[in-house]
Amino acid sequence: MTRDGAAAARLAIALGDPSGIGPEIALRCAADPALRARAAITLVGDAEVLRTHARGMGLALEFGNAGVRLGGGEVGFHAVPLPAVPALGRVSAEAGSATLAFLDAAVALAQSGAADAVISGPHNETAVNASGVSFAGYPGYLARRLGVAVDRTFLMLSCPGLRVTHVTLHQSLASAIADVRTETVLAAIRASHQAGLRLGLAAPRVGVCGLNPHAGEGGLFGDEDDRLVAPAVRAAQAEGIDAQGPFGADLVLPGGRYDICVAMIHDQGHVAVKMLSPRGAAAVTIGLPLLFSSVAHGTSHDIVGQGRAEAAAMRCAIEVLLEARQARA
Repeated sequence: MTRDGAAAARLAIALGDPSGIGPEIALRCAADPALRARAAITLVGDAEVLRTHARGMGLALEFGNAGVRLGGGEVGFHAVPLPAVPALGRVSAEAGSATLAFLDAAVALAQSGAADAVISGPHNETAVNASGVSFAGYPGYLARRLGVAVDRTFLMLSCPGLRVTHVTLHQSLASAIADVRTETVLAAIRASHQAGLRLGLAAPRVGVCGLNPHAGEGGLFGDEDDRLVAPAVRAAQAEGIDAQGPFGADLVLPGGRYDICVAMIHDQGHVAVKMLSPRGAAAVTIGLPLLFSSVAHGTSHDIVGQGRAEAAAMRCAIEVLLEARQARA
């Protein structure tokens, strides 16, 4: 229960890549009394991984039957034992395999009704692919695992002042341009609208970026926006969605005119968010039947084990999910 008597949100936090900073930032959040007062946290991963990272932080852990005591309080713990702790600060197939094992266990908790939402620490795509799993990020992986069409699942980066949904994500620029199709853009607009409703917005305003500079400038800089993007916006409007565009990305992304922006390619959205909030953005997967968020940064192998990792992005990920759950209550 929270201090006001409401049922606390039950959050399953998967540790992410055990060779990176994911376990450290998960521990920082779990040790925060303010977060524990608002949410029932369960850490999902390997106990020895947690001990290893806790030592680098100077944090004492005490494991009990169903939880772990740290920072003057206790949180839940769901064990996913590993054969050995992967080497810190190194890319390895073992670390990639562990990343997905932790995530799968956290998702299973949500599917069973034991958790209201799932957060995961950062992944390393090279490590996961080295483990034998074709992987281009959490959205596609979770879509396949949960039986959702991959092209109906999208990454929305969220930070104070800006939310951006990405029509395409981790792929070459040439293939991304080829994948900007009317039906995919419309699906991203719909998913953005639904995400806004889940976040408590009565009538989300969705701004749609053009693919080309100036959204093609009436065909001067390419006709893709007129042929492919504009029809998706019109179709969304016909469904009652407050969508506007396509406009040049430099007009859509700054200024807070829209509740959610739709970017066509990875860098179009990522650069804007990370310029505004380099270390404090959440990576929310929308279009799923469960609430899921991660962090909009990598595994930071260069500072692992030094107790220096900042948890701002994971705090943001938690805040987004708490906001969404409160809106649904």
